[in-house]
Amino acid sequence: MNDREKLQVRTRVAKHLGLAGAEKVDLVVLPAMEVRMEAVTPGRRDELAASIDAEFYARPDKSKVPQTPTPLDDASVLAVCGTCRGACCKAGENHAFLTRTVLSRVKAEQRIATDASLLESYLNRVPELAREGSCIYHGAQGCALPRAMRSETCNRFLCYPLKQLGRDFSRTGYAQLAVSTVAQDEDRMLLLREGETTPFRPESRRLGHTDAEPA
Repeated sequence: MNDREKLQVRTRVAKHLGLAGAEKVDLVVLPAMEVRMEAVTPGRRDELAASIDAEFYARPDKSKVPQTPTPLDDASVLAVCGTCRGACCKAGENHAFLTRTVLSRVKAEQRIATDASLLESYLNRVPELAREGSCIYHGAQGCALPRAMRSETCNRFLCYPLKQLGRDFSRTGYAQLAVSTVAQDEDRMLLLREGETTPFRPESRRLGHTDAEPA
């Protein structure tokens, strides 16, 4: 989406919402994760098992993942991530950032007696189908791991677009439109306005079209 198209969209949304002008609408482009699914091979499961097993004997990782403050509430963060469908999850590959520190925390919190039982618990949660080229736990409905079993990296990471979206989240008279543009698919959009986040769909199939007003 080029600058001219962005201005057209911002102008249309401002008019639809009754705002003073395009300058009152911030358009943030999100990454777009393709939805193609593929079977998780035994080789991928073996790599995950080897990675977890190696972490049992690794030195504890004392580094801390920074918590980036954001005015967005948890529901809004999840909605934005769902609109993108998890482009950042690609970095998880077949290790899912499961370090010794993470494994020790999960083992203690869930009172799991042995490393072997913990490994089995993680392997049992690998989905049959995962998104192509992404984390082994990246299933059709998002992460197959419960949040308590995920790494701090996965639970705390905020991409640059998410940081942008926090700026005017609760500001009266302003709106933000989060857009994830996918080839051969409809644009996925969220409207963030005055502390609320809702799905948003114009009548036009693509945001670059200018022949229809937002519904």
